[in-house]
Amino acid sequence: MSEVIDNDSINSKASGHLGLQVHVGPPMKVAYRNIQLKNP
Repeated sequence: MSEVIDNDSINSKASGHLGLQVHVGPPMKVAYRNIQLKNP
């Protein structure tokens, strides 16, 4: 689990693409659920 809070009001973006990364390793199954993006 990761939680990221971007407090950089000058360089932060309110729209765009979201990338989810999986690192190299043995074959695996990856599943994502309940992803939430919040704008404070």
